[in-house]
Amino acid sequence: MTTTGSDPTGPTRALLAHLLNSSPPLARALVEDPHRVLMELGFTEDILRCTESAHRAMDRASKAASEMSTVDDQKLEVALPELAAIARRTFGADFEVRPIPFGLLFAEQARVTTAGLTGTGTVQCTFALKCGPDGDG
Repeated sequence: MTTTGSDPTGPTRALLAHLLNSSPPLARALVEDPHRVLMELGFTEDILRCTESAHRAMDRASKAASEMSTVDDQKLEVALPELAAIARRTFGADFEVRPIPFGLLFAEQARVTTAGLTGTGTVQCTFALKCGPDGDG
């Protein structure tokens, strides 16, 4: 749950994201009884809804994941630069790469605005060259 530049609830979304990230039992309680948890925290359901920035980020990530999935199952020394080229075209020259278990996560650089962070698209690729989209919006 990353905040967006045009979202006036950005700081509130960031607070909720921090609370949920720092307390797995709270995240579990949220899925078990969302009304109670949101009321106790002083939030409404709207705080959980995706923003337009998140939808756009997911669209970019889906496009990149689809293209990355066309990289043939070949030697990683050939495939990885191809994945990087796709990430560069989709996410920009400053894309990020982070390790994940048995693979890599390709991500757009988060953009900071006066209201918070923009939504970012990410793609997870395993070393079996299976790729899927994600959006941190």
